[in-house]
Amino acid sequence: MVPCLHVATPLKDEKGDIVGIIEDFRDITELERVEINLAKAHYKLRQQNEKLKRLNNLQKIFLNVTSHELRTPMAAIKGYTDLLTMGTLGDLTDEQKEAISVMRRNIDRLDNLIKDILDISRLESGTLSIQPTKCDLLEIITEVLATMRFTAETKNIIIETNIDNNLPPIYADRDRIKQVLINLLGNAIKFSDSGSKIILSAKRDKNNVVIAVKDFGRGIPKNKQKKIFEPFYQVDSGMDRKFGGVGLGLAITRGIVEAHDGKITVESQVGKGSTFFVKLPLKPSFIKSEKRFSIFRDEKALPEISFRPSHSELEKLIDEMAGNAKK
Repeated sequence: MVPCLHVATPLKDEKGDIVGIIEDFRDITELERVEINLAKAHYKLRQQNEKLKRLNNLQKIFLNVTSHELRTPMAAIKGYTDLLTMGTLGDLTDEQKEAISVMRRNIDRLDNLIKDILDISRLESGTLSIQPTKCDLLEIITEVLATMRFTAETKNIIIETNIDNNLPPIYADRDRIKQVLINLLGNAIKFSDSGSKIILSAKRDKNNVVIAVKDFGRGIPKNKQKKIFEPFYQVDSGMDRKFGGVGLGLAITRGIVEAHDGKITVESQVGKGSTFFVKLPLKPSFIKSEKRFSIFRDEKALPEISFRPSHSELEKLIDEMAGNAKK
């Protein structure tokens, strides 16, 4: 039997009396098929939405558990390495002290990596905590410089400043803005040659403040300047592994800046250095603390991760990390 749409129209004479009927039969097989397919698609979509909700809840639980289960033992390990370093548990030979120093540096790297992974996950799920208050940007910059100058001095790098002394206050999350500046200065120091310099500047630009971090390092090729803000992306994986890191810092920095209704850009020339610009509104129209960010803007930027590295690969990675820590 063929499904049909039946339409009957009365045929009337001049007096208005019904003298006949015009009947129209239309085959609606295709229309019925489309309706069935739409109903199936709607059902599948509803199932997928429910699945995504469950996964989102599981991710939140995972973040809470990870934050506690990973960082709690890390604190204990740090405590015992400090006790060993201070000689509380007995005298150490120079070789043992060097081994503990390597351990401590790698513990710090692992701790930072855990923090970065948690921040990336929170940005992607829209659960990154943003607590805006009225901030003195000059005070934040001063604190960051005090933190980063020692790191710069270990490479004989000078940090010069060009800060507008009349910087207006901004409405932002103080700790997150410090994190942005520490990330940018840390990268500048990491990729600058010994004896070089870095210039940190900040000024008002209408209803915004613009912070710039300029280095005179190796620079970034033009075709890679947008990709560096993607998670796990490294301009030169061989060189970047030499300097440490997995390529999360700039992605997190971008997420934090955009959460403040701001923008981060870069200007760079290979062999001449890079300048990162952070533009933050004095009074953001809204703080996107509950907005879900698509960290991977380009599907091509999705990292290829091997979940089953061979034993030899693991050994090689451990050796490289230990070698980096000794430098």
